[in-house]
Amino acid sequence: MDMDVFWDIKKYIMKQGCWVKCYKNKHNVEGSNAAFHHIPHPEIVIAIKGRTLEDIVMLLIHEYCHYLQFKEDQFIPEYERALHLNYKISQGKRLSDEDIEYCRQYNAHMEYDCDLRTIEHIDFFDVSRLRSPEEHLRYTNAYNRHIAWSIGEAGAPGRGRFLLNHTELRDILFPNGAEVYTIDQALAPCSERELKLIERFASERGKFADDDYEIDKDQGDGSR
Repeated sequence: MDMDVFWDIKKYIMKQGCWVKCYKNKHNVEGSNAAFHHIPHPEIVIAIKGRTLEDIVMLLIHEYCHYLQFKEDQFIPEYERALHLNYKISQGKRLSDEDIEYCRQYNAHMEYDCDLRTIEHIDFFDVSRLRSPEEHLRYTNAYNRHIAWSIGEAGAPGRGRFLLNHTELRDILFPNGAEVYTIDQALAPCSERELKLIERFASERGKFADDDYEIDKDQGDGSR
């Protein structure tokens, strides 16, 4: 299986009304590995430098599922508030306990819904040869715990940083496989054990996104 599977999925997504832009010379875009935004038009952006085909395809499918949320008007009404709070956290600003709890639960709920859709779309796009739904659960749960670590909880703000290599947490937090989280588990703050493990990983091996949220348009391949 070569890059054709990526281009086929990309073409499909574009036919559904969402633009896709790939950044061949970037490790991150908009402070993350990939992103979906709906202003001025629905668009997925992906940084593909140094990534495996598996990672690129799964990032694309994940962001496509954010597009599906947008089409169904899920999570969008509160999006601007959450985006504003996320930016404040990334800049080291102190939030109220209420805002911290809101921000963690909003982000965790949105990503929880998106990842359940992503697992379904592994079969839809027939890419289980790259990553099985069962294996993706380890990535999903690791990402969820990364969100909880980054944002924190009332009385205990998180690090406020995005780990570009958060997927590596799957081998630390879920070495023997993972089960589908319940919504209560997904919205919960990190346990003391999880905090210690993630903090150690971040300190020793963490690769952090930069704080520049502007997209360098010259780095894209120009495709839509």
